[in-house]
Amino acid sequence: MSDIYKQADQVLVWLGPSTYETKVLMESLGKLQRSVSKPADWTNTDLLSRQWLEVEQKNHLDYAALTDIQRCGLTSLLHQPWFNRIWIIQEVANARAATICCGQHSIRSHAFAVAPGLLGLDLDPHRQAVLDLMPSPSRKANTQKKHLHTLLRSFRQSQATDPRDMVYALLGISDLGSDIVPDYNKPEVQVVHELQSLLFFGAEFARNLGQFAAMRHFLLELPTLTDNAFKTLIVRGRLDEVEELLRRGETFCITEMTASLAIVEAGGMMRKLLELNHPNLTFSLDCFDYMFNWCSTETASLILNRAGEELRIITSGMAFAMSGGSEETEERGGISALMTTWARTRTISVTQKAFETFAGMGNMTVVRRILEPADKSYRVTVDMLGIMQREASNAVKRREILECLLTQNDGIITVDDDAIVWIIGIADEKVAGFLLRHISSQSTPLITADLVDDVSFQMVLNDEWEHITGQEMAEKITKTVLDWDQRGILKFTPP
Repeated sequence: MSDIYKQADQVLVWLGPSTYETKVLMESLGKLQRSVSKPADWTNTDLLSRQWLEVEQKNHLDYAALTDIQRCGLTSLLHQPWFNRIWIIQEVANARAATICCGQHSIRSHAFAVAPGLLGLDLDPHRQAVLDLMPSPSRKANTQKKHLHTLLRSFRQSQATDPRDMVYALLGISDLGSDIVPDYNKPEVQVVHELQSLLFFGAEFARNLGQFAAMRHFLLELPTLTDNAFKTLIVRGRLDEVEELLRRGETFCITEMTASLAIVEAGGMMRKLLELNHPNLTFSLDCFDYMFNWCSTETASLILNRAGEELRIITSGMAFAMSGGSEETEERGGISALMTTWARTRTISVTQKAFETFAGMGNMTVVRRILEPADKSYRVTVDMLGIMQREASNAVKRREILECLLTQNDGIITVDDDAIVWIIGIADEKVAGFLLRHISSQSTPLITADLVDDVSFQMVLNDEWEHITGQEMAEKITKTVLDWDQRGILKFTPP
């Protein structure tokens, strides 16, 4: 069939009788076509916009009303049944030239294809893909065939009387055309299974993604199946197949979940994916955040080279890496130095969770640098205090950090109610004094007996005080809370 279409000098596309709206649209596009004489000018969007504006200004209708009429006409034409038929894909893709006909009006396909852009009309992926295939100066040569996977994803919303034609109609413009021979003696379910096996690297791997009996169901699930294939291949460390999907034009964003599984199951895979530096393979912020907790200095360098200009925020995982991690090793020290140097050269915001990590790990230098601009407020939380209890190397460092935080002015630092309870439990007289003055400048904290109990047991579970029970800690804290309640510093609700 594709050979027949290639022989045609001209393909005529009939979109039915005209309406008032389609008549106005086609007349305007006809005037644009006559005003643009050079084929190369159809790829110049600025020139086309200027020419279109001139056409519009010569119309007797109000500009806004005219645009609404033209959009209505274009929407009507784009929803004609012709655009939904699967066999027209091969017809358009192989055409040397095409003319769009509606009522008594006709225009060349390249003039029709630019109409959505000129009118500011966003199309669904299916219709946009059909327009992209229409003969025009900007269309790639017909010899540059696309992978069947890509074509099926683009045109999966098409309609066919025979479900098998959803595949057979695309073979003439696919680079896998010779791998599938149209055979109408095969039942639909067999065609689906063979297609799935071809697209997804063999029958066994394809079956693990899911089994389908109906072509329509398989095609509707194709994007999800492709994502699942990416995830599985990455976790299994099958780099060659990942690269093959990327060559087909498929895209994928690696999340924290995929990265965590890949690090466990296929060590080194994440670094290999970073080294690919493929534009279709992206990494979410939470993925980078997770990787900074575990990666080597070389991998951290790859991340910053890949996304360092785009990263404008420091997250908790990045803060953990910049603070040196849990273990004082040469590797973690190298990552810390690398990321600190990177952060100094950029205007970067720090998330609340990242701030908790910096403060909790006792990174005084970074904490002071974050607070210096005084343009963003942060909270002291129990999560921060829990990190501090586990990670800050000694009580002196913890006291220095708390003193730094509690002596900030202008509302830069606020202390959560449960964090107030925690600090009371660990504070010496000096830190307690700082806390007292600090919360006097906030809205009056409301401390309940249940909150004191919950925080007390949470503190003891961190194994800081082996000689004291949760109940004893609660009694100790309650004594101070009652005193501050009587002094009007906070409000205590007894049991």
